[in-house]
Amino acid sequence: MTDSLKAATQRLKGLAEGDLTKEAAIVNSGDELEILTTALSKTIHSLKEYITNIRYVLQELSNGNYTVETDYHFSGDFRALQEALDMIVTALNWNMKAINNTSVEVSENTEEVAAYTEKLYQGSDMQKKAIERLEKSMNVIDDNINTIVDSAKKVNESADETEKKVEQSTEEMEEMVKSMEGIDRNMQEIVKISRMIEEISSETSLLALNASIEAARAGEHGKGFAVVSQQIGVLAQQSAEASMQTAEIINHTQEAIREGVSAVNLTACSLRQIKETTDQFAVITENLEKVIDKQHIAADEVRKEIASVGDIAENNIKTAENTNSSCKEFLNQALVLKELVEQVKIKE
Repeated sequence: MTDSLKAATQRLKGLAEGDLTKEAAIVNSGDELEILTTALSKTIHSLKEYITNIRYVLQELSNGNYTVETDYHFSGDFRALQEALDMIVTALNWNMKAINNTSVEVSENTEEVAAYTEKLYQGSDMQKKAIERLEKSMNVIDDNINTIVDSAKKVNESADETEKKVEQSTEEMEEMVKSMEGIDRNMQEIVKISRMIEEISSETSLLALNASIEAARAGEHGKGFAVVSQQIGVLAQQSAEASMQTAEIINHTQEAIREGVSAVNLTACSLRQIKETTDQFAVITENLEKVIDKQHIAADEVRKEIASVGDIAENNIKTAENTNSSCKEFLNQALVLKELVEQVKIKE
């Protein structure tokens, strides 16, 4: 009995040190020793089964079999160990299902996001090209505005020059009117002189006629005087005719002067109208320049806004490219995760 007790004691020491391979010898003595050795043998057997079952479950889990179950009945307080093991298996199944579902959702969502990102990229690229075309159009508009500004300045300069010439022509026309009015006054004096000459010619003709009568009365002594009287009469007649022709020429000249003055006045009136029109055109041109300046400023603002939109479109393109690259990476990771999950066998 002493030897059997020593053997049982040694086996308990081995069990305490983790030895589960060696069986415990049962002593059939019908007393407490038999009870001790029988309990020791059952304990070693139970612990061995527990550990074997736990090793099996963990090994199956490591192999990806999450459907494994503990098929051995754990007794007593070891029941908590079995329940914990079952809870681990259940939690792993639930987590793997969640991971699988998440990987599927991530894959689907990533593909959807990638599709939207591709559309965003294409839309941003089209927007960028449209903005580039708009910038070219704005450059053309800006060039046209500059051309209009230059033309308006040239027109304004021409209007100023025209106004100066019109003022100069108006002054010259006024001087011409004054000169023609002076000529008309001089012609009036000439008319008076011509009439005086005509009167003198008439009187001279009358004196010549009287002299001829007196010469005829004198007979032979008055012949020489008669010839002189005749010549004086002829000269008087010629003077009268010349005076009449001069008067007629003066009348025509005065008529021409009056018509000239009237034409000059009309021309001066036209020049004044031209000046007024030129002044109005200068005002219109000045207002046009102001409007063009405002349009130029507005065009600059539009160009700045277009540049800002272009920057946004460029950033959208970069963001789309980065997002698309990230989506591809996420998709690859989701596929890898899905493949890993598919390698694991889980409970339905």
